Amino acid sequence: MVVSQPRKVFLEDIEIDVTENENLSFDNEITSRPVERQADVVDHIRPMPDIVNFSGVIVGEHADEKYQRLKKYRDTGQLLTYIGHLQIMENMAIESLSPSRTAQIANGFAFEIVLKQIRFVEIETIDYIAPEPEEPVAVKQMDAQVQNVKDQGRQQPEEEEINEEHRQGIIERTLRALGWGGDEN
Repeated sequence: MVVSQPRKVFLEDIEIDVTENENLSFDNEITSRPVERQADVVDHIRPMPDIVNFSGVIVGEHADEKYQRLKKYRDTGQLLTYIGHLQIMENMAIESLSPSRTAQIANGFAFEIVLKQIRFVEIETIDYIAPEPEEPVAVKQMDAQVQNVKDQGRQQPEEEEINEEHRQGIIERTLRALGWGGDEN
């Protein structure tokens, strides 16, 4: 079995002198709700951002400068390229950075870092001009039949004159309908 020399690890332009471990996480969010048998299952699985966390050591005369750049990358949210032992990943942001100085590292520092990949989507917009709605035929016919009426407020109905003979006929029919009037023939 041939073991090749591992490649150097970089975070953007910062070379990591020693990486103690490197863990990558590729997760999906999967629905916990029931899915119809004929449904496309892919619609119910959503990839989450890829995550890299590793422990490393940076030593040497430029260690303090590299430390300051790591903090700046974290503070400004700059997107970085990570070149690791397992994979090269782009659009990575520093989610957490935990540096430490120990007596074992005289001219540098150790650190743990978590990187999260930022995913981009393109939003597509479409200009749509809706046509003017056509007025229904019934509305057109109604408009032709209705006169332009002005608001004249509340109006009293006009009284209708009823002659005495007509009035007497109404009273007689009403009484017969109620069973009070007899047949006078």
